[in-house]
Amino acid sequence: MRGIFMRKFLGNIHKGMTLAELLIVFVIMGIIATMTMVSIKPSEKSFKYVYNRVYNAIGTAFYNSAINISDDLKNDPDMKNGFPESAELFCKVLLEYINTKEGTDHTCSNNTVNINNPVFSNDKVQFVASNSVKFWIGHTDVAGKYSTYSGIDSTNSNYTIKYHIVFADLNGELGPNSAIPHGNGMADIVGFIVTEDFEVVPIGVPETDPRYVVARVVYSTIETGSGTSSEQDMSPTMSVLEAKRRAWGTPGRMYISSNEPLSMNFYDGGKIYSTSPFWIDYNSPKYSAIMNKNADNPCRKTPPPPDPSAPEPPPPTIEVEPDACYVTIQDFY
Repeated sequence: MRGIFMRKFLGNIHKGMTLAELLIVFVIMGIIATMTMVSIKPSEKSFKYVYNRVYNAIGTAFYNSAINISDDLKNDPDMKNGFPESAELFCKVLLEYINTKEGTDHTCSNNTVNINNPVFSNDKVQFVASNSVKFWIGHTDVAGKYSTYSGIDSTNSNYTIKYHIVFADLNGELGPNSAIPHGNGMADIVGFIVTEDFEVVPIGVPETDPRYVVARVVYSTIETGSGTSSEQDMSPTMSVLEAKRRAWGTPGRMYISSNEPLSMNFYDGGKIYSTSPFWIDYNSPKYSAIMNKNADNPCRKTPPPPDPSAPEPPPPTIEVEPDACYVTIQDFY
């Protein structure tokens, strides 16, 4: 009886996992965890890649339109001196050179998004690019119409420029479909200003966050004495905001050139207000480390660190006139 009881009792006990089996389970869990990390981390890299593609696509479209544009668009009543004044025509110029996704509607209209109270609804999407990026056109005061920026440059000359606003959802339908970053995350809807000279200016969070885009200050080859364009004539890569500060100084003391839209503070005179998720407060404490560094020395080229083995002292700091340098957006590969 005892033997029968023991066999029945032991027969109900489930066999445990061996050490080897446990190790296999842990290895599988580790692989899954690694795959999860890899699938999340590259989102920063992919955002920078797509952001750069969108930036270049917009700039290339309008550069090409200045050289070769269809007669229908050229003769449109809203085309004034080569600049499309209505949002609808502006959108059509983009579509001349940006491929759209098959099976999607791309009817350009004056149904635009107010940058100061944006609602990125599907009924306002102008078109979807072949890489699934959604595009909206924005406005400040009047829907469907270009905006203006007025100011006084550093020669005390008044100027006014026209511009359009473009919004792009970098990852299409994947979400969060928001222009507001959450925590350390990245907003997937970004904005650009396109001036009447077809200069493309990053606005909003990407201007301050190098995870989206980086820039360099390019110094004059004449002033630096090198005679050629080389890495020595460029600053290291940095955020667009820091590059602007290094080139032209800080807001309030900023050297503003009417020929350099990147030097302009569109949050001040461009009718982008603090209610907008694309508004940047240059005086915010979070940017003080950038804005206060060499604040009174715009366009100064920092000398290289001293070489202990060099027989002569390092060259002095090279002063460059503000008009002799500019900011360039760095391509991402």
